[in-house]
Amino acid sequence: MPSTSSNSFRVEVTLDEASLKRTNLRLKALGEKHAGLAMRRGFRKWTTLGKKTMASFAPYGRSRSVETVRGQPRPNPHIRNAVAAKVKGWRKGQVVWAAIGIREIPRSYATPHWYARWVEFGHAIKVRPSEGVMAMRRARGETRRSAIGASVQVGTVRGSFFMTRTLAAIAPKLVPLLEAEIDAEAEKLFGRP
Repeated sequence: MPSTSSNSFRVEVTLDEASLKRTNLRLKALGEKHAGLAMRRGFRKWTTLGKKTMASFAPYGRSRSVETVRGQPRPNPHIRNAVAAKVKGWRKGQVVWAAIGIREIPRSYATPHWYARWVEFGHAIKVRPSEGVMAMRRARGETRRSAIGASVQVGTVRGSFFMTRTLAAIAPKLVPLLEAEIDAEAEKLFGRP
Protein backbone atom coordinates (compact mmCIF):
# COMPACT_ATOMS: atom_id res chain seq x y z
CA MET A 1 0.00 0.00 0.00
CA PRO A 2 1.34 3.48 -0.70
CA SER A 3 2.87 4.85 2.45
CA THR A 4 2.99 8.50 3.32
CA SER A 5 5.13 10.02 6.02
CA SER A 6 5.85 13.73 6.01
CA ASN A 7 6.38 14.60 2.34
CA SER A 8 7.69 11.22 1.20
CA PHE A 9 5.49 9.09 -0.98
CA ARG A 10 6.58 5.55 -1.67
CA VAL A 11 5.61 1.91 -2.11
CA GLU A 12 6.62 -0.51 0.64
CA VAL A 13 6.31 -4.28 0.62
CA THR A 14 6.34 -6.46 3.75
CA LEU A 15 7.08 -10.17 3.45
CA ASP A 16 4.87 -12.69 5.15
CA GLU A 17 6.43 -14.70 7.99
CA ALA A 18 6.70 -18.00 6.08
CA SER A 19 8.51 -16.40 3.11
CA LEU A 20 10.78 -14.50 5.46
CA LYS A 21 11.80 -17.62 7.42
CA ARG A 22 12.37 -19.65 4.25
CA THR A 23 14.48 -16.92 2.66
CA ASN A 24 16.52 -16.33 5.82
CA LEU A 25 17.31 -20.04 6.16
CA ARG A 26 18.59 -20.13 2.60
CA LEU A 27 20.64 -16.98 3.16
CA LYS A 28 22.27 -18.36 6.32
CA ALA A 29 23.46 -21.39 4.33
CA LEU A 30 25.39 -19.04 2.01
CA GLY A 31 27.31 -17.21 4.71
CA GLU A 32 27.36 -13.50 5.44
CA LYS A 33 29.35 -12.28 2.41
CA HIS A 34 27.50 -14.28 -0.24
CA ALA A 35 24.12 -13.69 1.39
CA GLY A 36 24.76 -9.96 1.16
CA LEU A 37 25.65 -10.26 -2.52
CA ALA A 38 22.49 -12.27 -3.27
CA MET A 39 20.30 -9.82 -1.35
CA ARG A 40 21.88 -6.83 -3.04
CA ARG A 41 21.37 -8.27 -6.52
CA GLY A 42 17.83 -9.45 -5.77
CA PHE A 43 16.72 -6.10 -4.38
CA ARG A 44 18.47 -4.22 -7.18
CA LYS A 45 16.51 -6.23 -9.76
CA TRP A 46 13.27 -5.75 -7.81
CA THR A 47 13.68 -1.99 -7.42
CA THR A 48 14.65 -1.63 -11.11
CA LEU A 49 11.51 -3.53 -12.08
CA GLY A 50 9.47 -1.40 -9.66
CA LYS A 51 10.81 1.87 -11.07
CA LYS A 52 9.96 0.85 -14.62
CA THR A 53 6.51 -0.35 -13.59
CA MET A 54 5.72 2.83 -11.65
CA ALA A 55 6.91 5.03 -14.51
CA SER A 56 4.68 3.12 -16.93
CA PHE A 57 1.60 3.48 -14.68
CA ALA A 58 2.19 7.18 -13.84
CA PRO A 59 0.11 9.63 -15.88
CA TYR A 60 2.10 12.07 -17.96
CA GLY A 61 -0.03 15.21 -17.64
CA ARG A 62 0.56 18.41 -19.56
CA SER A 63 3.68 18.80 -21.65
CA ARG A 64 4.31 22.44 -20.77
CA SER A 65 7.58 23.11 -18.93
CA VAL A 66 6.00 25.79 -16.68
CA GLU A 67 2.58 25.90 -15.02
CA THR A 68 0.85 28.39 -12.77
CA VAL A 69 0.24 27.26 -9.19
CA ARG A 70 -1.72 29.65 -6.97
CA GLY A 71 -0.92 32.48 -9.36
CA GLN A 72 2.83 31.86 -9.47
CA PRO A 73 4.82 30.23 -12.28
CA ARG A 74 6.35 26.91 -11.23
CA PRO A 75 8.29 24.25 -13.09
CA ASN A 76 6.08 21.44 -14.38
CA PRO A 77 7.95 18.26 -13.45
CA HIS A 78 6.47 14.94 -14.50
CA ILE A 79 6.08 12.03 -12.10
CA ARG A 80 7.52 9.57 -14.64
CA ASN A 81 10.83 11.41 -14.66
CA ALA A 82 11.16 11.49 -10.86
CA VAL A 83 10.65 7.83 -9.93
CA ALA A 84 13.50 6.63 -7.72
CA ALA A 85 14.39 3.60 -5.63
CA LYS A 86 16.32 3.30 -2.39
CA VAL A 87 17.64 0.25 -0.59
CA LYS A 88 18.85 1.00 2.93
CA GLY A 89 21.42 -0.90 4.91
CA TRP A 90 23.18 -4.18 4.17
CA ARG A 91 23.60 -5.46 7.70
CA LYS A 92 24.95 -9.02 7.89
CA GLY A 93 23.25 -9.98 4.66
CA GLN A 94 19.94 -8.38 5.63
CA VAL A 95 18.19 -5.42 4.09
CA VAL A 96 16.85 -2.82 6.53
CA TRP A 97 14.28 -1.54 4.01
CA ALA A 98 13.72 -0.96 0.31
CA ALA A 99 11.31 1.53 -1.23
CA ILE A 100 10.29 2.86 -4.62
CA GLY A 101 8.86 6.34 -4.75
CA ILE A 102 9.02 9.89 -6.01
CA ARG A 103 12.38 11.65 -5.70
CA GLU A 104 12.16 14.80 -3.61
CA ILE A 105 14.22 17.96 -3.47
CA PRO A 106 13.31 19.50 -0.09
CA ARG A 107 11.62 22.91 -0.17
CA SER A 108 11.43 22.89 -3.98
CA TYR A 109 8.79 22.70 -6.68
CA ALA A 110 11.37 21.16 -9.03
CA THR A 111 10.13 17.65 -8.22
CA PRO A 112 6.55 16.37 -8.33
CA HIS A 113 6.55 14.96 -4.78
CA TRP A 114 4.25 17.77 -3.66
CA TYR A 115 1.42 16.78 -6.03
CA ALA A 116 1.90 12.98 -6.20
CA ARG A 117 -0.77 12.52 -3.51
CA TRP A 118 -3.29 14.46 -5.64
CA VAL A 119 -2.54 12.31 -8.68
CA GLU A 120 -2.72 9.06 -6.70
CA PHE A 121 -5.97 9.68 -4.79
CA GLY A 122 -7.65 12.42 -6.82
CA HIS A 123 -8.63 15.91 -5.71
CA ALA A 124 -11.23 18.63 -5.94
CA ILE A 125 -10.89 21.56 -8.33
CA LYS A 126 -11.76 24.81 -6.59
CA VAL A 127 -11.87 28.43 -7.70
CA ARG A 128 -12.29 31.73 -5.93
CA PRO A 129 -15.92 32.83 -5.79
CA SER A 130 -17.10 35.53 -8.15
CA GLU A 131 -18.56 38.79 -6.90
CA GLY A 132 -22.04 37.43 -7.66
CA VAL A 133 -21.50 34.35 -5.49
CA MET A 134 -20.16 36.48 -2.63
CA ALA A 135 -23.15 38.86 -2.95
CA MET A 136 -25.51 35.86 -2.84
CA ARG A 137 -23.81 34.60 0.34
CA ARG A 138 -24.16 38.03 1.95
CA ALA A 139 -27.85 38.15 0.93
CA ARG A 140 -28.41 34.79 2.64
CA GLY A 141 -27.20 36.37 5.87
CA GLU A 142 -23.63 35.06 5.99
CA THR A 143 -21.51 37.47 8.01
CA ARG A 144 -18.19 35.67 8.45
CA ARG A 145 -15.63 36.87 5.99
CA SER A 146 -14.06 33.42 5.64
CA ALA A 147 -17.42 31.91 4.66
CA ILE A 148 -18.27 34.66 2.17
CA GLY A 149 -14.96 34.29 0.34
CA ALA A 150 -14.72 30.48 0.64
CA SER A 151 -13.67 28.74 -2.55
CA VAL A 152 -16.23 27.04 -4.77
CA GLN A 153 -15.75 23.48 -5.96
CA VAL A 154 -16.20 23.30 -9.72
CA GLY A 155 -15.15 19.72 -10.35
CA THR A 156 -13.09 16.74 -9.30
CA VAL A 157 -10.19 14.81 -10.72
CA ARG A 158 -10.33 11.06 -10.22
CA GLY A 159 -7.25 9.39 -8.79
CA SER A 160 -5.05 7.32 -11.07
CA PHE A 161 -3.85 5.04 -8.24
CA PHE A 162 -0.56 4.44 -10.06
CA MET A 163 1.29 3.52 -6.85
CA THR A 164 -1.40 1.10 -5.73
CA ARG A 165 -1.29 -0.60 -9.14
CA THR A 166 2.51 -0.70 -8.99
CA LEU A 167 2.39 -2.39 -5.61
CA ALA A 168 -0.09 -4.99 -6.88
CA ALA A 169 2.17 -5.71 -9.86
CA ILE A 170 5.56 -5.94 -8.13
CA ALA A 171 4.87 -7.25 -4.62
CA PRO A 172 4.46 -10.90 -5.68
CA LYS A 173 7.74 -10.75 -7.64
CA LEU A 174 10.01 -9.88 -4.69
CA VAL A 175 10.42 -13.36 -3.19
CA PRO A 176 10.93 -15.15 -6.55
CA LEU A 177 13.60 -12.60 -7.56
CA LEU A 178 15.39 -13.03 -4.22
CA GLU A 179 15.23 -16.82 -4.46
CA ALA A 180 16.60 -16.74 -8.02
CA GLU A 181 19.57 -14.67 -6.86
CA ILE A 182 20.12 -16.95 -3.85
CA ASP A 183 20.13 -19.94 -6.22
CA ALA A 184 22.58 -18.21 -8.56
CA GLU A 185 24.90 -17.37 -5.66
CA ALA A 186 24.68 -20.93 -4.30
CA GLU A 187 25.51 -22.28 -7.76
CA LYS A 188 28.60 -20.05 -7.95
CA LEU A 189 29.65 -21.03 -4.45
CA PHE A 190 28.92 -24.77 -4.37
CA GLY A 191 28.61 -25.67 -8.06
CA ARG A 192 25.70 -27.49 -9.64
CA PRO A 193 24.11 -30.24 -7.54
